[in-house]
Amino acid sequence: MSGAASAGREQVSEPAARGLLADTAQAVKAMKASWLRVAINLRRIRDEELWRYASPDCENFEDYAFGALKLNKYVARRMLKAMDYTSSKRPDMVHDVSDRLERGEEVVVPSYQVVNNLRLAEEKVEGREEEFQELESKVFEEGIGRVTFKREMDGMLTPRTEGPGIMETQVCLLYTSDA
Repeated sequence: MSGAASAGREQVSEPAARGLLADTAQAVKAMKASWLRVAINLRRIRDEELWRYASPDCENFEDYAFGALKLNKYVARRMLKAMDYTSSKRPDMVHDVSDRLERGEEVVVPSYQVVNNLRLAEEKVEGREEEFQELESKVFEEGIGRVTFKREMDGMLTPRTEGPGIMETQVCLLYTSDA
């Protein structure tokens, strides 16, 4: 650790540091939950054509979402797909999240990237529904992150013999190909 870093560390009291850590953890939870709230609102705005009331005027939903809100179109589409998948798997989560956040309740919401990975993985685990249900519970109830999700999927998709996980296999094939 550099002298400047250690000097900075000495100036912060332990209670202040713990307070900052707790505040950051709470902010991360709120940030993770916010994608679902944004997706719920976007779906309603799209489905009910509420973008017509936007100022400045918008010609369509895409004009509103990608122009007025300046959302990345791929991120917005992935959030909507993740929200639709979440709605099909855990409808109560979708219906309750906004109200619970407004009441200040803690809500476990996985990242939209993990939900999309779960959605895409569902078709790859045919015949292993029980294991997939366990993984789904970890995603929706514990809010596992991408690294843990990848590790779990590798464990499910890797043949029972020794070898790389499914995600590493594809990367290795790219680098070992003669093409």
